[in-house]
Amino acid sequence: MPLEGCFLPCVDLRWSSEVNNFPPGQCLEAQGCGNRPCVLVVEDHEDSLMLLTCVLQSLGCFLVQAGCAIQALQLAEAYAFDLALIDIVLPDINGLELLRLLKLKQPTQEVVAIAVTALASIKYQAQIRGAGFQGYICKPYLLEDLEALIRYHLRSKLTHC
Repeated sequence: MPLEGCFLPCVDLRWSSEVNNFPPGQCLEAQGCGNRPCVLVVEDHEDSLMLLTCVLQSLGCFLVQAGCAIQALQLAEAYAFDLALIDIVLPDINGLELLRLLKLKQPTQEVVAIAVTALASIKYQAQIRGAGFQGYICKPYLLEDLEALIRYHLRSKLTHC
């Protein structure tokens, strides 16, 4: 199983005072990204965050976490993300509005976004698609399904996997 033993530390800049010191629009080699896909995860529940972290680390992605939308917007000024995994129900701004705000900024105007949410009704799915998300996965999900969705959207960046 590819996700076995994936309880590794992850990059967590949620409380870093250095976030705004990074040059805008760059996913820095010095910060550990290199040529790996740079993925923003916006999730306020630790158990969900752990699952997302395991899958992303198993794929060799550089992971940047935000526990709320405001933190995600701050991180968007420091990194050029290849993918954003966004929970819809967040403590400050909902994920639909967060994506709208991300699409207004450089370098996140063209970011590929996947909604990761427990909102499963057809009404919510339509709202998510209408907000500009390119993908959707409903909690609870199979790790294999999440991995396949990430691989699909990062297929040009995951050439080594």
